[in-house]
Amino acid sequence: MSFRPSGGSAPAAAKRRDPYVDVPTRSLSNVKYNKAKRFIEMGRNTNRRQLFNLSQAKSYMQTMLVASGAKRLIEQGKTGSIRQMFYMLKHTIPGTREETFNDQDEQLVFGEAAPGWPTIWRQARLYSAVDYVQADRVRRLVMGEFDRLFEKVDVLCGPLYGESIALVAATNFTGHPGVTFRAGFTESPTRSLHGSALDAAGPRVRITQNIAMHGRLFEEGSMLALASALEQKLGVWREGPPLG
Repeated sequence: MSFRPSGGSAPAAAKRRDPYVDVPTRSLSNVKYNKAKRFIEMGRNTNRRQLFNLSQAKSYMQTMLVASGAKRLIEQGKTGSIRQMFYMLKHTIPGTREETFNDQDEQLVFGEAAPGWPTIWRQARLYSAVDYVQADRVRRLVMGEFDRLFEKVDVLCGPLYGESIALVAATNFTGHPGVTFRAGFTESPTRSLHGSALDAAGPRVRITQNIAMHGRLFEEGSMLALASALEQKLGVWREGPPLG
């Protein structure tokens, strides 16, 4: 774990700098087996947590809290399990009803490269009602822009992943319908849950290439008909993975 070389969070904040902490990325793509030591160890990839980033503030403070607890055990010459650490650090923040940790799972995800949905939902508690209303106003503006766009086109089409993932996120935001289907095949090494190659030099497997379509509000029929016709024309749907 590496900290910003500013002498600590308080001095960095006093100088109007954003304090941060880098923690090892906890993913299969960032672990390796050390033959000399004969155990699995973390790689060099890190994940940054910033204090002044609203979506990361709580994770940053939890990281610092866990680090202080580990330092205390080291100074006392003691060891402890994750469960013991959880109960040692769990308390209500003075002057609030907020707990440092709600459950053990929350303590363990502060270093995740891509935290799970429950953790992301918990972060929403840091947003105020004013933030929610403002976000809803932005949502209405975006819906208006999409409505004007769909006056000129019937559907939007693009690869499911890559740069077009922003389109998927936007239509989730506006409520426009979407469909994904197979358009072809490619070869790729085995990937982690988050899409990175576990071994770039390893054996490659045949996988599908998908595309996504997005249509007008309440007009799913036209979009689905076009997607079905294209899928039939490409003939990819006839091929399935081997069974057994």
